[in-house]
Amino acid sequence: MSRGKKSAWFADQYEHPHESSHTMGEVLSWFAETGFDFVHSVPSMNAWDPFDEDEKLFAPAKAGTPVDRALAQAKMVFTGSREGGFFIMIGRKRREP
Repeated sequence: MSRGKKSAWFADQYEHPHESSHTMGEVLSWFAETGFDFVHSVPSMNAWDPFDEDEKLFAPAKAGTPVDRALAQAKMVFTGSREGGFFIMIGRKRREP
């Protein structure tokens, strides 16, 4: 492990240990409450959509149903990297009329 990765790991584990778990649905509700529209997520909210290196991250995607999101999150348990079950949600601030 590189010196930089060791330092980052130490800071994450011991200097800044607060962690919390949230669902994709929770983040979507925060978007709605704060005036953001959902744009895209990594991984996709559809468990069967593959991610590829040409993914258009800022092209609008469907937020899916609660069942779609639950399946996508369950899939992360088995396919997530060793760093954990992180997901990224991309939103865009709504413009005022």
